[in-house]
Amino acid sequence: VYVDASYEGDLLPRFGVPFAVGRESRELYGERWAGRQPAHRPGKHNFAAVVSPFAEDGSLLPHVREPELDEDGWPTERLGAGDGALQAYQFRVCLTNRPENRVPFPEPDGFDASEFALLDRYLAVEPDTPLLGLVPDLLPNGKCDVNSIGPFSLNVLDGSNRDYLDGDREAVRAHHLRYTQALLFFLAQARPDMADWASAQTSSRTAAAGRTSSTSATVAG
Repeated sequence: VYVDASYEGDLLPRFGVPFAVGRESRELYGERWAGRQPAHRPGKHNFAAVVSPFAEDGSLLPHVREPELDEDGWPTERLGAGDGALQAYQFRVCLTNRPENRVPFPEPDGFDASEFALLDRYLAVEPDTPLLGLVPDLLPNGKCDVNSIGPFSLNVLDGSNRDYLDGDREAVRAHHLRYTQALLFFLAQARPDMADWASAQTSSRTAAAGRTSSTSATVAG
């Protein structure tokens, strides 16, 4: 018996082992909870208020995809159906609100605040909504590990991660990094409470040289 314990399962395709990607359909093995599930279930990842996804010209705002519609014009859920999708990818970041340990978010090249028009509208109607799951002093030295919390988060939901398995991995990584940098910079400008947060410096000790060097987190550029 061999176990592929690599983080991304790279040994399977390398040695020609058959594998499946995405959700299996309910019918494939007769599993009740397999396949696509209802999208309207309440939860911490849903919008708490109704926000229009349309721009003034009627087009969809950035980060909103055209839904697949049923014969009545409603978004189809295709409950129980399988797909080839992957769970959303993201950069998990380490942030802090301690001034002595902060690295400010730089403005990314080509930054355009209109990319986050949907988030801007949401913050206008839900100004006190928690952001990114920030909890002061969650980790030692005043740091907080930030993951996927809320309807707008570090998750990149455009499906671009599907190209990671057998496509251009560096392009997928660069796309996710740019989104992360842009989102954090936008939030730092849009929310006063986010102005206190920044990337946390990480100290790496070089034993041979006997010195400590500080480098900013990846998202700080």
